[in-house]
Amino acid sequence: MARTIRNIIETLVFPVGTRHELIPLQIPACQPLREADVDVCGRTEAPQGYRVERYDPDSHEILYLLDGAGKLSTPDKTVDVHPSQVLLLPSGTLYSYECTTPQWRIVWFHVMNTGMWLVLEGHQPSAREAAMMRQVDQAVGELLAESVRPEVGSSRLMALYAEEIVLYLGREVAAGDNPRARRMRQRLHELWTFVNANLHEIWNVPAMAERLHMSQAQFHRTCLRYEGCSPMHKVFLLRMQRAEQMLVTYDYPLKLIAEGVGYGTPFAFSNAFKRYKGVSPMHYRSRRTQRRPLETNTTPEKPEDL
Repeated sequence: MARTIRNIIETLVFPVGTRHELIPLQIPACQPLREADVDVCGRTEAPQGYRVERYDPDSHEILYLLDGAGKLSTPDKTVDVHPSQVLLLPSGTLYSYECTTPQWRIVWFHVMNTGMWLVLEGHQPSAREAAMMRQVDQAVGELLAESVRPEVGSSRLMALYAEEIVLYLGREVAAGDNPRARRMRQRLHELWTFVNANLHEIWNVPAMAERLHMSQAQFHRTCLRYEGCSPMHKVFLLRMQRAEQMLVTYDYPLKLIAEGVGYGTPFAFSNAFKRYKGVSPMHYRSRRTQRRPLETNTTPEKPEDL
């Protein structure tokens, strides 16, 4: 007998044999997914009869159909869906999808109507050929495997896979962009490439907006839409990612690392890094045992020249 769950926003029909694997978003390693406003996500294998109906939901859903086939229904039409397709199911709409073959396998994400997901707002539910299905499925599988594997580096690998998932989902959503949106993404990419190459400089919203010939307010809105975060948070992430790389690769003193990623003092850098990783830079470095030592009798390049 199928299990049916009903509430004011959805009806879920799970036949016997349905199996869910949820990504454990509550653990620290899944922070990249939480920061991207992914609300809940996972993999599901289910037999024929599996059905989901959503009524005016407040979150978007992105669903990859890996195996099997099904139907996507809206008040206006019903279309067949097949493996290699992605279903883009915006908030504020009415839709249902179901399995019509003996078995199907899906990977799905519920994301809030914020940041990079705002591009889905106002659209109708649709199915199209997926651009990033293989990459997303592989990253989800590896993340789930590491979540139950108590080995050295599992948490770090989970965080990397979580970052991959966010990036691939962003590309998937962007694949349906119009030419204007693609041009805007390219302009932002060029900006962040330049910022990343000059992290030691002082960056602020006015300076970055000027490079894009935008007002500060327009730049802020654009960054929220296409990056999923504010401009200064994006700079913060670039700086912390560079600092993390340097901490685990070289034995530079904190002063050099701080200067190289744009912080005036080791104290300011340490506070920022602790917000990012939850531990101090020295504690983070001490957990790494395979750093590349500096050559003796040489003067190291400053980090900003790397």
